[in-house]
Amino acid sequence: MIQNISLQAKYNQEIIASEIGGIMKLVEQHLENLLDELCEHENMEDSLRKLVHNMDDLFEFQSLGIFLKDPLSNHFKFKTGRHLSQHFMQTAEFSYVDELIQALSHGGMIRCCENKRFKFEFDYIDLVIIPLIYRSDFQGFMFIDTNECLITEEEISVYRIHAQLCSLLTRIFSQEHTLVLSSLEIDPVTHLFEPQAFVKHGSRLFEQMHRYHHELHYVAMTIFEFSDLVQKFGKEKGKELRHKLGITLLSQLRKSDIMGSTGPDSGAILFPETTTEHVLLVVNRLNELISSFPELKQHKVCWGIAQMKNSMTSLADLQFKAVSALEHSIQSSQQNIFVDTTGN
Repeated sequence: MIQNISLQAKYNQEIIASEIGGIMKLVEQHLENLLDELCEHENMEDSLRKLVHNMDDLFEFQSLGIFLKDPLSNHFKFKTGRHLSQHFMQTAEFSYVDELIQALSHGGMIRCCENKRFKFEFDYIDLVIIPLIYRSDFQGFMFIDTNECLITEEEISVYRIHAQLCSLLTRIFSQEHTLVLSSLEIDPVTHLFEPQAFVKHGSRLFEQMHRYHHELHYVAMTIFEFSDLVQKFGKEKGKELRHKLGITLLSQLRKSDIMGSTGPDSGAILFPETTTEHVLLVVNRLNELISSFPELKQHKVCWGIAQMKNSMTSLADLQFKAVSALEHSIQSSQQNIFVDTTGN
């Protein structure tokens, strides 16, 4: 009797192994075809849609969605998915204050079964949420939920592979997008946004922050009597200094901050979702770094800071306040950093 049970168990193991082998062979074929097709697509949207369709062909699930970080608002917005309503796709959005994003940003997968801790559009019996991370850059997340049976460990392994592919695709296309912008919108000397491009991207950010009542600060800066420096050391030295200024700003600030060159001697920075106290800390740090440049020993670096108010209707309103604060800085014999303190 014991021998019969043992033989039956061995037979069952062989059947399961055979089934798993067949599944993995199918997955291998799908992934091979997927990689071939991904190499042919010219934009991220088509590539991500193909990735999602590949998963739909492989497994049964209730819904699936990919959310990516918007570089302007720093929010995570729906990019593509399967079996979700138009309303959900257009309105679903997360920010860093949400518990889900805080949990995912640490890099671990989240799985929910009965506790319903997180929910997207539908009720479910199993939910897997996988962060999309390239090196240490948290780019977004992918979720899959089911309403009939639990997700197997084998399926989770394949989901992870697709999530890694998604992270790579996002990174590749974002780099291509940056290269395109570099030729059209980026100042070749400072590597900051050209004035018109700064206004375009800044206005979009202003509208988003204003709509959701989030904090936004405008920082205007200038090097006082920069033209005298150029006359003294020459245009090439002035160009080198502008390059060094731009590189310093880019290395010290976040990807979500928008930086622009507003003139040969001036620049501007937009800080989304940042308190005035923190903006002051950052500006003081930048001021110390830039003021320590040997070329600027005899020159004053001036800063003006303004916070977006409810009464403001455009980026120009916010810019006016920051430039006014900057004028106070230029005229002061003691201070070089001024904060606009006018009310709403």
